[in-house]
Amino acid sequence: LFVFLLLLSLSLLLVASGSFILTDTEEAESIVRTMGQGASRDTEEYRNGYPGKKDNPALTDNIRFYRNEIKSKPRGDRIEDIHKNWFGNYDLLEEHHGFIQWLFPIREDGMNSQAQQLQLHEAEAIRNDPILQGRVLRSFELMLDFYGMQLDRETKTFSRTKKYKSRYNHLNHSGHNYLRITRILKCLGEVGLEEYKKPWCAFFISEISQGNLTNLRRSLGDFWIPVLKIEAERTELQQQAISLGLIEPPREKYPPGYGGRTLVGSVPRDVAKARSSESSAASSSGSSSAAPVKEKKEKVIEPASPMQDDSQEEAKSPEKKQEAEASPAEPEKEKEVDSASSMQDEPQEEAKSPEKKEDQVADAAPIVSEVVNAVEDDAPKEQSDTSPEGAPGV
Repeated sequence: LFVFLLLLSLSLLLVASGSFILTDTEEAESIVRTMGQGASRDTEEYRNGYPGKKDNPALTDNIRFYRNEIKSKPRGDRIEDIHKNWFGNYDLLEEHHGFIQWLFPIREDGMNSQAQQLQLHEAEAIRNDPILQGRVLRSFELMLDFYGMQLDRETKTFSRTKKYKSRYNHLNHSGHNYLRITRILKCLGEVGLEEYKKPWCAFFISEISQGNLTNLRRSLGDFWIPVLKIEAERTELQQQAISLGLIEPPREKYPPGYGGRTLVGSVPRDVAKARSSESSAASSSGSSSAAPVKEKKEKVIEPASPMQDDSQEEAKSPEKKQEAEASPAEPEKEKEVDSASSMQDEPQEEAKSPEKKEDQVADAAPIVSEVVNAVEDDAPKEQSDTSPEGAPGV
């Protein structure tokens, strides 16, 4: 906790001094690429069942909790009491950061040191027990209500609650809840409730495309759709989200590991259309811009030619020059020209106006917010001296 507070203080000092403010498009894109690489590895490891991770039969906290035998920690309660007393208590669900790891255990460590990783034998026990699965679904419905949504178990469809406007407004500006949603989706897949994940992601696509929950785009593309274990379902929703302009497909200019088969990055529809228009305009002017590029390339290549360095006498001879011009080296120059010309088809980052740079920086902001809030979401905090005795605290 001390180290975290120290780092936070240093970050605030840097921001105050102006040295940590993102003002450059390349800097923002670097953060996006880094986060995309992590997202791709994280979701792939989950879908592959965490290769190399072994089960520990001695660990049983999660199964005992869902059997209503023990309370969640810190300052938690038994699962039945949580379902009964915490449902609709939005302030408590927002401020308490130690319950989510108990309600939705996954095979990864969280910041709550008093919560245990889900073990394989625990997941199997929940999958084979309808009562325990029912309790997980009740936990799911508790969080759905917190987000302004509700589930019809029979049809496996989702809809808005009566209080959805205020809950959507809260969710749209609460990045740490995006991490909670990722955890919920992973947990559902571990305990045999995979069939609820696709319709929930489809509901997110529908709501975002209607102008609601627009800040959820990047998490939808980077984490939520990619944790669907069935490839056909994953591909279907990816294509649907791309066609609506909600997320972007992988782009070759990003380094290996950024995106991969998962879709990372997302932009507003108007930004996507603007990029498409810029790309089309650049393509149409490609032939006219090829000549200047060729001349520039030739000027750069000729002085660096190793022939001039190795033999100055040959370079002085007119006959040698004629032979060099007639040699097969010319196609190599043309290849360089073609390569340089093709570069004109991509939008020029340096030619972008300050307004577009600000748009890209703002588009990367939800990811930075999500990383900062990851610690806030999972880190257990000390109970306030003014809290009522025995009440669940932060």
